[in-house]
Amino acid sequence: MTDPAIAAWEPVLMVLETRLEQIRTAVEADEDPGLEPFEPPDLPPMPVAVAERAQRLLERTQAVEQLMAERRDALGRAGASLQRRRLGDDAGGPRYVDRAC
Repeated sequence: MTDPAIAAWEPVLMVLETRLEQIRTAVEADEDPGLEPFEPPDLPPMPVAVAERAQRLLERTQAVEQLMAERRDALGRAGASLQRRRLGDDAGGPRYVDRAC
């Protein structure tokens, strides 16, 4: 017979794993995953039998968060560069202006 705590946690972990994969895929494609916020059900204390799976999920979540931070930073740099160019303050290289004398 399956432990009721394990039976409660396994589908929740499966949903979280699926959502994390959808988020990772979307971030890598520079897309919005379009997911609604996750509302976890009331769960019993986590049994030891699923703790390792939960730990792996946490590690994968941290890796996706790092990827998201890198993408956010790259977008910030690109936006700042675009803003400097739009304002005419691009320190990225020389500019040549041909003026008739």
